[in-house]
Amino acid sequence: MSKFGTDCLTQITIQPNSTILAGIEACQAAANTTFCYPPNGTRICAPAEDTPFFWPTGYYNNDSRLNLDYEGRPGVLFLRKNTGNGTQDFTPYLYDYKATEIPGVQNEKTIEMYFEERRLNDELDPMNLKTYHGPTLILVKTAEWPTMTSASSRATATAKSPYSSDDDDDDGKPKLHPGAIVGIVLGSIVAAVAIFFLCCRNCCCGAKRTPRPKVDKQKQAHLIDQGRELMEKRGGTTGNGGDKSKAAVSSANVGLVGNDGRSLDDLVRAEEARSAQRRVETADMPHGGVPPPKYTP
Repeated sequence: MSKFGTDCLTQITIQPNSTILAGIEACQAAANTTFCYPPNGTRICAPAEDTPFFWPTGYYNNDSRLNLDYEGRPGVLFLRKNTGNGTQDFTPYLYDYKATEIPGVQNEKTIEMYFEERRLNDELDPMNLKTYHGPTLILVKTAEWPTMTSASSRATATAKSPYSSDDDDDDGKPKLHPGAIVGIVLGSIVAAVAIFFLCCRNCCCGAKRTPRPKVDKQKQAHLIDQGRELMEKRGGTTGNGGDKSKAAVSSANVGLVGNDGRSLDDLVRAEEARSAQRRVETADMPHGGVPPPKYTP
């Protein structure tokens, strides 16, 4: 088993104290180097977050922007203002794939930092990107960090245990699984949608139906009275003309109902029967309307 180093600066111990800060201020005031802190050869415990960096602002152009980088040929520039300080994370990825191995030394690698300067007011070269060497640091691996495979295995194992230990008291009792709950919810939604569409269809179809026109009762009674008067005037008329008039009255008033509940056709037929009866009775009587005396042998 490899031995991991411990003689390195952690995220807490790498923060500059008052003595180091005084040296940084003097370096920034002199402005004759590309960087001030951390110095070359600083041993940093990896992985590390927010490792502080300081540089002299006067060494670079006043309106320039800087990119702190570990490759010297960045594909993506994270330009920051020339404030004289910044931070950098040293992740397991940087240690495994970007740092350089030290021959004969285990769990330690070197990584060189760079400054990319961009002057925005240069008219000849709009980019005007210039690279400066920064400090060369030593990353010390203090423990074995999990690989991608082991991390994935742990995540999978955790995902397969949806119930906590508190669920042991409920063993043997029926439980609804997530799939069953989803099925119940979806079924309820489908049923609600179906009921909604059925109601809408019935309402729409009902709205499209043409209501039957209502006939005024007074108008019905008036038409019936007119029919009666017409029949009384033509009650004694014989021949085809009378029949045609009766048929015309009957066909014109089909479906009309009087106040007594009978249709006009029924009233017309009754009136015809009474007229016929009166004609028979009148025909049997002699002139003057007096019936003949009974025959006595």
